[in-house]
Amino acid sequence: MLKVLLVDDEPFILQGLKLLVDWEKEGFRIAGTAANGMEALAFLKKEKVDLVIADIKMPQMTVRSMRPLARAVRM
Repeated sequence: MLKVLLVDDEPFILQGLKLLVDWEKEGFRIAGTAANGMEALAFLKKEKVDLVIADIKMPQMTVRSMRPLARAVRM
């Protein structure tokens, strides 16, 4: 089963993503959630995931600025 990290600054969106998708049926397990890019990077330093689904525009760090840092953490 592949692990997924959900990242969004809106709690209702995170909750909706968790509930509206049958993650197990699709072969995924939700490894965690984060409210912004900084939290996502901290999570990625602790745990490896196969997929990150993130809001494009968030406070503190956009996905565009988070992407190269997340790749560096994985190496």
